[in-house]
Amino acid sequence: MTVSELSSHHQRVSVGHPVDVVSGIVFTAWQDFKYPGRPMVQWRRFYQTGNRALTPLGRGWACPYFVTLTEADGTLQLIDEEGSPVVFTAPAGAQPSINYAAQMELHNSGRGWAIWHWHHRQWLVFEHRDPEGRYLLTRIEDESENAVVLRYDDRRLQSIEQPGLARTFQLKYGKGIWCGISSCGCRASTHGPWSATTTTPSAG
Repeated sequence: MTVSELSSHHQRVSVGHPVDVVSGIVFTAWQDFKYPGRPMVQWRRFYQTGNRALTPLGRGWACPYFVTLTEADGTLQLIDEEGSPVVFTAPAGAQPSINYAAQMELHNSGRGWAIWHWHHRQWLVFEHRDPEGRYLLTRIEDESENAVVLRYDDRRLQSIEQPGLARTFQLKYGKGIWCGISSCGCRASTHGPWSATTTTPSAG
């Protein structure tokens, strides 16, 4: 069992949200919608000025479904749902690598990597690789093996599925930037470039 580096955002201290008094980073969080299920599908966005990465949400924005895992120099770095790095040493054999500050443990799944998140009580499974070699999130599983499945084309995330409910969320992009979601064949209504609400088909 190995102990990984502590990632600084887990010790963030703020006075009068949204400014971290230690780093001066401005951060904010926004939840656009959630759908029930096991696991639940929640579209949440996080922004921080310290995150210069460009995602389909724009520069500085992050989302739980756009997390990535990258191998480099004997470590693996997760870019988490807030856009912050969580670093693990490479697991030794079957033993997990633990980052206590992030409350996560990294396992070699044989086909990729799996992270058990102690706080959320969920597995984050990474098996799909993008053209840049990063592992992309493939599944989110709970303790009972209920799953949310993420589907990709050769460039980016295309859909989020709840197989147990036969529900699919299709992502829509405009000029490379995410601009909306449709659920179960219903169109999502958007309110500006960074938010969307969805409607559920009526019964019958």
